[in-house]
Amino acid sequence: MSESVAILGAGNMGTALAQVIATNGHKVRLWSIEHDVLEEVRDKHLNTRYLDDVRLNDRVEAVWEMRAAVEGARLIIVSVPSQVVHAVASDLAGVIKPGQLVLNVAKGLESGSHRRMSEVISAELPDGCGTFVGSMGGPAIANEMARGQPMAVIAHGGEEFLGAGAHRRGGATIVMNIYTLDADSFVENEDAIRASAIHAGAVEIR
Repeated sequence: MSESVAILGAGNMGTALAQVIATNGHKVRLWSIEHDVLEEVRDKHLNTRYLDDVRLNDRVEAVWEMRAAVEGARLIIVSVPSQVVHAVASDLAGVIKPGQLVLNVAKGLESGSHRRMSEVISAELPDGCGTFVGSMGGPAIANEMARGQPMAVIAHGGEEFLGAGAHRRGGATIVMNIYTLDADSFVENEDAIRASAIHAGAVEIR
């Protein structure tokens, strides 16, 4: 069954997720404040700023207005830098509808409050919206994901977040395995610790 998915943020991970979800037969609306990136996605089906040499699936649609991006979407993915998650969540609160699911893939903790990104998003959403906010993390490399290389990620939120289908169907190769956990804090804190260690030079990426 085809679903409609909104992705807020057209960086490397947001665009890679758009590619995977669209390749699985779903319609993806990709929103960003970087209008030149959106124009390239619309005109050339490329995002050379963040994913060089990856032609995007025709089901990925560039959208300039957040309201238009999230309207009718079953799943809304927040994939922006941690320092702007609060602002994006605040804008999202004005357009989200009851029952829409939100999946956070932003890494890190909020400066000052040290809140996890899912906590930042949840705090901004309107009361009574009934929206569940989950998180995805793990050692996923956007360029490899967009090119269909096998990988695994961890998601908190259970089976409801798998409706957009991270697996290729119809007998094709499975390109992503999703392992679900009931511990949102583990998923996000593990990513934040790894990012901090890399930044400090304690961990080397190979």
